[in-house]
Amino acid sequence: MRKIVVFTLVLSLLTGFAAAQQDVQPKSIKEAPVVTNTKSADVVSPDIARRNVELRQAKNDEIATRMAEEQTAVAALVTELDASVTSQDKQDLQRRIQATKQTAWRDVLAIQLKYARLGGFDEQAQSLEARIVRLDEGLSTPRTPVTGSIRNNQVSNKGGK
Repeated sequence: MRKIVVFTLVLSLLTGFAAAQQDVQPKSIKEAPVVTNTKSADVVSPDIARRNVELRQAKNDEIATRMAEEQTAVAALVTELDASVTSQDKQDLQRRIQATKQTAWRDVLAIQLKYARLGGFDEQAQSLEARIVRLDEGLSTPRTPVTGSIRNNQVSNKGGK
């Protein structure tokens, strides 16, 4: 029964991380930021569009790498959990699994923040900064929904998810 509970916990936390990967991007990028805060009706130059694609790819690669590291670490902890005998050991391992996931979630938000700044998406960067602060203060978890939506590289904080 405990294995099922642990498995469900691990699965639910991984699902929260999968949601974070929906808006991810990383690879070779020059450090000069490009401001692209444009409305959907504005025309975006091919250079800016190409830069945004490069940023998105770089961000996605960096997040995918971080998530793979997290999955490897959690898998090792779950293996250790399965082999543990005492309830104290099991509780300690469950806490370590949770901490590993929490750290990975924060890292993903920090990666997204870095690329929002590089791309000049100030509203998105502010939202991500606030989310990191809430996470650091223990007021947020990987499964807590983020207000605002990200569509066409723009953030809307008008109440939607």
